[in-house]
Amino acid sequence: MVKILHVNDYRTAGGTEVLVEQMISLQRRRNLEVSLFTIEDVPGYRRTPLSYVSSRHCCRCLRARLDAFQPDVVHLHNFYHVLSP
Repeated sequence: MVKILHVNDYRTAGGTEVLVEQMISLQRRRNLEVSLFTIEDVPGYRRTPLSYVSSRHCCRCLRARLDAFQPDVVHLHNFYHVLSP
């Protein structure tokens, strides 16, 4: 089974989040294994000017998800201002 990880700053909020949910729903209907990684998956996250540029904490949490889920595809959405590039 193909495993897809979607990465987006937020789980719910605006237009991108609606698109992500629709994509996940369609992919699951096609029996793909899908997971979503958002800021809600980063315990104790605190936004700072430095975290806007680079967040080691977010990076470690995403690495842990990648290691645990082992996706075949990672789909990046709007992740640039909270999860950091």
